[in-house]
Amino acid sequence: AHPSVRAWTSTLWQDLKSAMVDAAGDPKSELRARLEDGIVRLGHTLQRDVELQAKVDSGVERTVVYLLDQYRDEVADLISGTVQRWDADDASRRIELQVGRDLQFIRINGTVVGGLVGVIIHAITTVF
Repeated sequence: AHPSVRAWTSTLWQDLKSAMVDAAGDPKSELRARLEDGIVRLGHTLQRDVELQAKVDSGVERTVVYLLDQYRDEVADLISGTVQRWDADDASRRIELQVGRDLQFIRINGTVVGGLVGVIIHAITTVF
């Protein structure tokens, strides 16, 4: 394409993109209202249509697998960088919030199993 046409289309695209971003950020814009309506309708359709749910699930899964395969190193760097920025207390709190009930269950099971193993070892050493 001619350089002036290329420059014009680039400017047009930037202007259009900027207008769309501005409209999406304005709670009173027609674009935002239509986007919200479309998203709500999609959500209602997904609730009712099991076949569409399966297609969306499959598509999301394929996309995530592809992205992780293509950007594995970047994802690992992002995660490790995020975790490294946490202080120990913050990390503990986050883990407790996410797996708190399971963590308590693991602690109780560990105590019970440890106690039973101790009783069994004591019984074996006493009998033999």
